[in-house]
Amino acid sequence: MGLHGSQPNTLANLGWDIMSALASLKLTCVLLVALALLTLAGAWIPQASETDQTTLLLKFGTEGYALLSMLGLTDVFHSAVFLTITAALLVNLIACTSVRMVPRLTARINQCDFLDELAIKQLPVSQVIKVLSSTAELQSHMLSTMTQRGFKCKNSGNSFIFEKGRLGLLAAPMTHIGLLVLLLGVCTTALGGYRGNVFLTPGQSIAFPPDNSTKPRVGKMPAWSLHLDSTYKETYTSGEPKQWYSTLTLLDKSTKKLAHDTIWVNHPMNFHGVEFYQSDWSVRSVRLTLAGESQNIPVKDMGGESMGVLPLLPDVLLIVALHNPQDPARLYLKQQDSTMPRKFATLASGQTFQLGKLKITYEGATVVTGIQYKYDPGLPIIYTSFLFLMLGAMFVATPHLMLYANITASTANSSSLTLGHLSGKFRGLLNKEINRLETELTRSTEVTRC
Repeated sequence: MGLHGSQPNTLANLGWDIMSALASLKLTCVLLVALALLTLAGAWIPQASETDQTTLLLKFGTEGYALLSMLGLTDVFHSAVFLTITAALLVNLIACTSVRMVPRLTARINQCDFLDELAIKQLPVSQVIKVLSSTAELQSHMLSTMTQRGFKCKNSGNSFIFEKGRLGLLAAPMTHIGLLVLLLGVCTTALGGYRGNVFLTPGQSIAFPPDNSTKPRVGKMPAWSLHLDSTYKETYTSGEPKQWYSTLTLLDKSTKKLAHDTIWVNHPMNFHGVEFYQSDWSVRSVRLTLAGESQNIPVKDMGGESMGVLPLLPDVLLIVALHNPQDPARLYLKQQDSTMPRKFATLASGQTFQLGKLKITYEGATVVTGIQYKYDPGLPIIYTSFLFLMLGAMFVATPHLMLYANITASTANSSSLTLGHLSGKFRGLLNKEINRLETELTRSTEVTRC
């Protein structure tokens, strides 16, 4: 019987020991430092969901890229290390809440121990006020004054507790809960979220999931395809880019239209929590027909102009330049021994120019638009955490004040009021309340301060 009876207590003690170990503040500091270092690494190292493999290889080399990939640093926020540390911090905060926060908060909320005169004098801050009035009169004046000051009173005989700003007790718990919910949201996104970039030309479609997409650890990406109907650029009168627009259609496996919208920077298309953002836009190439043969000339942005070069002869270059895809293309010739190219034609799409025996037709430009997509299932949870954190910040501005008081009769017509408090955080405010009480008592009675 004794063995069986002690087993629940042993298990309870073991569980408490485990919770106490998990609630270690040293463990909290270690996990926070590790999480901060990983976050900094994710900010410094280009992430696979935001760039392509070629960029990473050029920056870090083959061996460096392989090492970073092995450590999970090319996709930090979806790596097993980041998830493990975040989950460990979540467990640590839950343990801290259970072991430290809840008992302390419960004790403060339920605190109702009345103190006698001797006990109040032993508090960190105490004061005795002698009043030339009976205990009944002093009690009446004191209660009236403290009630007007917003304090709630509890009493047991001649012992009193004055309290206000009880919401201030919730500042730390609300902040604690906010952090817990925030970590839960981060874990939810890291496990079920995904993101990536795609580059499309008008009329092109791409099926999900694209190769460069971060794959969710829980669940899978939808079997959609994204089609680019059209795209264009809007410019200022100075010629500088003003805005990029892309009209997108989202289709399911049976090519049924799921969503259709025109997006631009800071105006995404949203479908079932997946957001599609306009992230990039450029002219990829221009098409020329030379002597009946089609030539696709890659172009680069050169100070707002898209320019491409095609060798015609060993010492002669054909240069194509245009400002916008819909604008006419300007054609130049540059010889090796000359410093400046010579313009010889301006052609709209479909127009032809005869350069000696060479017939040149401008067929148009090919543009590419960059679309960033992301699915963040933890975002509503993260927004909820911000609500708790804001409430915690509001409650911090509500100081919790508690004063202990005791009245004793000195003579038939005189009494002693002993006041004191424990608070170090709000010592100044509580001392002001004591001084105000003394001032109010002075107006109605004769007071001697000790």
